[in-house]
Amino acid sequence: MEPEEIAWTKELIAAYDNGKGDYDSEERALYLFSKIEIVQTAIVSKGNLKKGIKRLKRYAKVKKKYALDKYDVATCMNFADEKFPGIFHTCSPGSGSKLEGSTSIAMHYAEFVPSVIRTKEDWCLMVKFFVTLMDAATCTLEHMRKGVNFVSNCNGFGWKNFSLDMERKMADVYQDAYPMKIKSMIVVDLPWFMTAMVKLVKVFLKPKLAQRIKLISKDVLLTDFFQTHELPTCMGGTHRADFREWMLERLEARKTLSASIDKAF
Repeated sequence: MEPEEIAWTKELIAAYDNGKGDYDSEERALYLFSKIEIVQTAIVSKGNLKKGIKRLKRYAKVKKKYALDKYDVATCMNFADEKFPGIFHTCSPGSGSKLEGSTSIAMHYAEFVPSVIRTKEDWCLMVKFFVTLMDAATCTLEHMRKGVNFVSNCNGFGWKNFSLDMERKMADVYQDAYPMKIKSMIVVDLPWFMTAMVKLVKVFLKPKLAQRIKLISKDVLLTDFFQTHELPTCMGGTHRADFREWMLERLEARKTLSASIDKAF
């Protein structure tokens, strides 16, 4: 860790331990944060104590609302395999790419059907999977610093693949609660008649994040961001990797980092 990141983390730990965040007793009792979560929050907040505390408080509320501590990794991954088959893929931007050094996650959005999420438990498991995916995406300090890119293949995307309520609720998680930097949200080959969807989503996004949504064609994706061998087959590429294995490997790397952070603080 950089010296300033260590200082930011110590300040945030002290503020949380001393109750400066004005947490209620239930939040403090049930949702004490791990040191790696506090380090991650300090890095994402860039030392802004007020922003860091605010994000931790919101994340505590998300953990409570969706009972995130109730479910383990295997359970939420099995749920995703059942509800979202063929949607998530790895992609690997190489040297010289605008996305180099950051984590990129590809999604085949035309396969996503929000209506499969019906019950309260479905919602809890979906959010648990998303948080677990973000843990995997930010498995090193460098990935925490450089952020995450979401690359969505929207060829064939229609209104059946979109839920404004789901987009709003998930934005509460990734925009204000879970400590991560979203570097870009790349939307590829979105049908022209679905541009209204993007305008709807931008209504409840902060301007800075809304500006990171990029509507591009596959040709631009290949020119500016990826080469063919770095993209999954669902985007016309040749990159093949088991997404579940990718997640598990990165979660193990995060455990190793977490252990070293616990010793440091």
